[in-house]
Parts: sequence; C-alpha cells; structure tokens
Amino acid sequence: MSNITYRIILEGYLPGKGEFYIEEDFAKVAQIPLEKARALFKSCPVKLTEGLSEADTEKYIAIMKKVGAKCAKEDMRNSFDLDHLSVV
Repeated sequence: MSNITYRIILEGYLPGKGEFYIEEDFAKVAQIPLEKARALFKSCPVKLTEGLSEADTEKYIAIMKKVGAKCAKEDMRNSFDLDHLSVV
C-alpha cells in the first residue's frame, strides 16, 4: 500500500463550456457560493485540497473535469512549505 499523497490544484477552465456555467457547476459540486467559486477561478492556480490518496485524487479530478474545471495533481513527497520559515 502506498503512502504517497497528492494535492489538487485548480488551473482554470477547460474548453467547450462557458466560464459562467463552469463556475456555477463548480460551486454546486463544491457546495460553496457562486461568488467564492468565481474568486477561486480568478486566483488560479490555487490549491483546492491535499492529502488525498491516488485513487481519491483521480476521482476528484474526474469530477472537476466533468464540471469543466482544469485541475492538476501534485505529488506531495517532494513539496515543502517554506513560507513560515525565517532566516534570521
């Protein structure tokens, strides 16, 4: 069994569907207000979630693809959050 976890990054819109409809469907699936969904798309790329197994990651991305949202997965093994470190 693998202990590798992944994060999902929202990268924007997939072609073939209007942006408004993608934002609206995304808001419904994510159970968030439409305004928040729009803000997320305007802030791309943005992290949606992390710590998912590979199977859960693939399911999540498939749902986002169906909605029309372009997402990517990142392997969390080699990622470090250095934002809170100080050199002083």
